[in-house]
Amino acid sequence: MINTRLSKRAKRNFLAAFIAPLLLSTSIASQAAENVPSHTYFQARKMVQSTFPDAQNLAITRYQSDSINGVVGKVLNASTVIDFDTNGKRERVIMLPDGEHLILGNIIKAGDKQPLATPTQPAKLAQLQGKQAREALDEIEENHNSPYTAKLPQLQIDYSNGLDTLVKERRMKSSDLTPVFEGAAKTPEEFMATVEQLPSIQLGDGKHHIYIFADPNCSNCRLEYQSAKKHQGDAVFHWIPIYALTTSPTYKQVALSQPDTAVNTQNLDLLMENPNMKDGIVFEANDEAAMRLHQTQKAFYNLRDRRTPVTLYRSADGSPTVIHGYNPKLIASIIRDMKSKD
Repeated sequence: MINTRLSKRAKRNFLAAFIAPLLLSTSIASQAAENVPSHTYFQARKMVQSTFPDAQNLAITRYQSDSINGVVGKVLNASTVIDFDTNGKRERVIMLPDGEHLILGNIIKAGDKQPLATPTQPAKLAQLQGKQAREALDEIEENHNSPYTAKLPQLQIDYSNGLDTLVKERRMKSSDLTPVFEGAAKTPEEFMATVEQLPSIQLGDGKHHIYIFADPNCSNCRLEYQSAKKHQGDAVFHWIPIYALTTSPTYKQVALSQPDTAVNTQNLDLLMENPNMKDGIVFEANDEAAMRLHQTQKAFYNLRDRRTPVTLYRSADGSPTVIHGYNPKLIASIIRDMKSKD
């Protein structure tokens, strides 16, 4: 295990250079972009992969040079430097700002052997060793920017007709699902059966079960977590970590996807209290954590509406029910709905 009780500088370096980008490592990329927008990163990967299918260990950085002025300097300083391994050699290309053209090799000034580009060099990362984990994360990444995974605003529940009425109207329908992945659930029963088998952080010891897709960055998720604490004698709460409000997973999702239940529970309580918490967070970035996160994120992508928190449960007659958003009285209404035939 890695404990992040380190100096501020050590923690910052560790998190920036290792944990967050590690979860974006794939079969052709073991280094994530530094100071590069996510859409630029994905386009750079796409361009290199189409030209050099065997490219590995990509390092994608901004082009930075103060040696060229004028229009040329502006164009180059808006470009992207991509270093990678292919055929046993370390190669470099420069992607121009249009995202459609590559310059092969370095740009040098006449009579000078030193390249003008001085990109920020990201720290070297340890690769995910498991082929299955890399492929799983690649699958997430390929679908993350699809129309199905557009970032949606957090939702406040409209309970003008009463929460008890609202929860009964939210019985899950097949139209609540979307087949993003091959083999995705197509019916509420199939989806609920999948959710009930997902890795989760379980709190409470009641008779009933409530499943919540939650992102520590989501303020409504944190509010629901605090609300659920008051009802842990009525139900078992299954907290399923996902990332919904960021373009990529961070150390927070890694810290909640550990194989050690006690560690996940500790991390969840800290992060739901303060999403920027680092002191006391214990985790290890490895294949198992990656696969757990892949499994939960893939199920989350099966939902057409991904506004968080997403709360699921079976009503008293066993019907899968899904509710998006938070209200202080929501959990109490859900429990009444589940207990109506007790």
